[in-house]
Amino acid sequence: MVQHSMASLVGGYTKLSYNRRTKKYHGKCPFCHSGSDVFCVDNKNAAFWCYSCGKRGMMEDFKILAGLKRPEPVPEPEDQEIMSIHEAAAAYYYGCLTGRMASHAYFYVTKDRGLDQKTLADFGIGYAPYGNGNQSLYRHLRKQFDDTSIFRSGLVKRGKYGAYDMFRNRIMFPILNRNGRVVAFGGRSLDSKEPKYLNSAESQVFNKHTLLYGFQTAEEASKTEDTLLICEGYMDLIALQAHGLRNSAAVLGTVLTKEHTELIRCFYKRVRLALDSDGPGIRAMARSIPVLENAGLAVDAISFIPAKDPDEFFQIYGKEALKARAAKGTDPSVLMVRASAEPEAELVRQLVKRLLPGSVREAVSL
Repeated sequence: MVQHSMASLVGGYTKLSYNRRTKKYHGKCPFCHSGSDVFCVDNKNAAFWCYSCGKRGMMEDFKILAGLKRPEPVPEPEDQEIMSIHEAAAAYYYGCLTGRMASHAYFYVTKDRGLDQKTLADFGIGYAPYGNGNQSLYRHLRKQFDDTSIFRSGLVKRGKYGAYDMFRNRIMFPILNRNGRVVAFGGRSLDSKEPKYLNSAESQVFNKHTLLYGFQTAEEASKTEDTLLICEGYMDLIALQAHGLRNSAAVLGTVLTKEHTELIRCFYKRVRLALDSDGPGIRAMARSIPVLENAGLAVDAISFIPAKDPDEFFQIYGKEALKARAAKGTDPSVLMVRASAEPEAELVRQLVKRLLPGSVREAVSL
């Protein structure tokens, strides 16, 4: 057997036997640990595949799955003009929020959600106003960009009665790519207008199935961390990153996809699911685990009960308790059995919120 052959590489992870008839090596899969010899190695073509879990590839793919090397991330699509429009919009939204400090929007983010000035600036949080014929952003962008480019950005739409801003009366969260360029927005409604959260339409530079909110910070954190925390929403991500847990990112209204895991495994070896502790969050966890494991990533999870999510947990117990909880992973199967007890968990969560004053909540020993 050649020292650097496919069989010699795989042989370091599972016992292989040579079949003279098929002229291939067979053994138990080192990834799904199937009880039979379902793993096959073609030494001549340097290929492998498993008939049970479906993992397959060439020598470099095996090295990646075995954790011997990390893959290179796929280059991000670019459109300089569209990204420039998004960045101009982000600056405008930020100015609308911070320049109107007595407004309902500013009161909501600072009083209701507890964000300070530094956090607003760090995450570029803004406000999309309404009024001016629903053309506030449109009129601002026309000072710098032509109509063709503005409409192509998706931030302004054409309607029956003319142009109108896509986002109106919403708290705005700029969504950045790995290079730190604004490629989209998430908007949180401040009135009864549905949906409560609205993302930019997908475009050449933005696809929610490939991009994770806050990952540009998590990528930098991967230089010293091997575990990525995955949460569900903008405020949860901000609660984690703003309080020192920079190795975190959030899905954008969807469960983790194969494309997400392809990106994650370029930088991290383990994912710790910090999803909501309610029924939908636990079900999202159940759907995410096999996707992550099939990419060769180790997986564990965090329970925030009696809180619902990282942001609420921080509001109840404080920064240090949040960091301590996030540092400890739990077998996901232990959390998934709680899905059937969701009403009981919700009752406990609401009681804690109502009965414990802020100073006492932060002192609670978890």
